[in-house]
Amino acid sequence: MNITKLFHPLVLLRVEGLALFAASVVLYSLTGVSWWLFALLLFTPNVAMLSYFISKPLGGMLYNLVHTDC
Repeated sequence: MNITKLFHPLVLLRVEGLALFAASVVLYSLTGVSWWLFALLLFTPNVAMLSYFISKPLGGMLYNLVHTDC
């Protein structure tokens, strides 16, 4: 494998996303809360897509607001 492909931004973003997900699963498992709540909270940001039915600018703003890693 070419080393430059390993450091391609797309690969780095996917690895970062996987690391964040793995860390969230590990940290959530330490809380002792039920896993159905984890599944519910995992898909909660996608509810912001419903704001596209109101207007495209509002939908874009809310979708981007809840899909940040901050």
